[in-house]
Amino acid sequence: SFSAEIGRISHMVGKYMWKRISFTQSYLKDARRDDGEYRFDGAKLGFNFGKASLQVFGGRNSNVRSINGVEINPMPNGNGVVDASLGVQLQFPIGDMGGINLAYLLQDSNTLTPIGAGFANRLEVFGAEANLKFGNIDVYGAYTQTNVKNNNRQVTGFNRDNVAY
Repeated sequence: SFSAEIGRISHMVGKYMWKRISFTQSYLKDARRDDGEYRFDGAKLGFNFGKASLQVFGGRNSNVRSINGVEINPMPNGNGVVDASLGVQLQFPIGDMGGINLAYLLQDSNTLTPIGAGFANRLEVFGAEANLKFGNIDVYGAYTQTNVKNNNRQVTGFNRDNVAY
């Protein structure tokens, strides 16, 4: 099956990758601000292959404002912001044990950020999450890596300690 969303849409990839952080205090709960999803103007295409699903999404992240002109979810990137994102996400089950979530994202900025002796304007993010159940034991694991780039070239010296697990 196939699905498509076009316009101002929202998406979250996983617990530790492309998830909007909640900044509201407990007495100021707000479903839109606390749902973990980034809002952007673009499109999200979904494809289902049995129980597996593939989503391709992308659009403009910067200048996404509310009706009163407030930036809804700015995504900082050095001296600028993430202006556009493109991503692909694959989710598939492992029998009745749980599932695997794989993703790859490109986040571009229109602003060149000085980093060391060079400049950067792109983040390349990829990772995987596994949420499995073995009897009464739940196991969750994740791996994410972010590479700092200037267009398609890696920025040397700034891709150490860029892994989380």
